[in-house]
Amino acid sequence: MSTDKTVYKLGENVTITATLTNNGYITHSFTSIHKNPIEIYVTIPYWGSIWYSDSNAGKTEFSIGPRESIQRTVVWNQTTWGHFGWGVSKLVPITTTGEYYVYAAIYDADGHSKLFKNWVKIAIEE
Repeated sequence: MSTDKTVYKLGENVTITATLTNNGYITHSFTSIHKNPIEIYVTIPYWGSIWYSDSNAGKTEFSIGPRESIQRTVVWNQTTWGHFGWGVSKLVPITTTGEYYVYAAIYDADGHSKLFKNWVKIAIEE
């Protein structure tokens, strides 16, 4: 789990890369609720997610051979969903500087348990 740097200016793009690597000597298989098994999301400490990547729902079987990896890279443009009345929401820029946590997770076939989870902390400043 990594970002292209650890400190960002408000409004600057954040490039996020999550990699799941099989460091063992046998092939491992799992079923995920998503077609792309790595879901990435950003949270504010003590609050819920403010942004998450589209993972394309659909149960999919994955196999990772010895020394193989699955990698996903996304760019977060520092926006979150704003709510503007009954059923109206749109992406709006975040306006709060401070610490944010960037998570990557792989969910099981039912979407209830995380098979894998990792995170990094970033800072956003003026």
